[in-house]
Amino acid sequence: MSLTGDKKHRKSASGPSGGEECRENPEVSDAGASPPSSPERTSPPQLGPGQIKPKGYRFSTSQPPEIKLGLLMTKGQLEVEVVCARRIPSREAPPDTYVKCYLREQDRWLQKKKTRIAKHSYEPQFRQTLKYQACDILGRSLVVMLWERQGGFEHNQGLGGAEVALDALTLTHLTTGWYPLFPIQFLGSDSNDSP
Repeated sequence: MSLTGDKKHRKSASGPSGGEECRENPEVSDAGASPPSSPERTSPPQLGPGQIKPKGYRFSTSQPPEIKLGLLMTKGQLEVEVVCARRIPSREAPPDTYVKCYLREQDRWLQKKKTRIAKHSYEPQFRQTLKYQACDILGRSLVVMLWERQGGFEHNQGLGGAEVALDALTLTHLTTGWYPLFPIQFLGSDSNDSP
């Protein structure tokens, strides 16, 4: 089963199609989904399936940006479906964003893959599948980072990232969930690389 190939299964497993997937909807249940937002919420965000909390990070009371991912091992490949993001902080204009993924083995960052740029949106829809060979993921984690593209000669800005322990998941079954994004500097040394 492919994440992109079996749309009928995906709709029934992930909720309604269209832009509603990224809206905060309490009726849609995802593994590790965060509860709907409310101004008085003070508890830390719930981690996504298999997500690793960065060392030294302390949760604040504000809700961080989140990214929705689907993970599945099929035909000898790990398929990482980057669905969408939400709760991107407001600025003057909606940002142009993209997602970068790496496989991480201790301090080594391997096999960078990127999505296309989603233009002018605080809730970007990526709907793109990135693939890694099954033999390359053993003993490694997946690092997913959301970046804002800057104009001109400015460096792109990291909006946040999440690290997923792949060994903690049953990858033969589709795992979907919302992953809160931690500040880029808590992910390690290579996380400041913007291209």
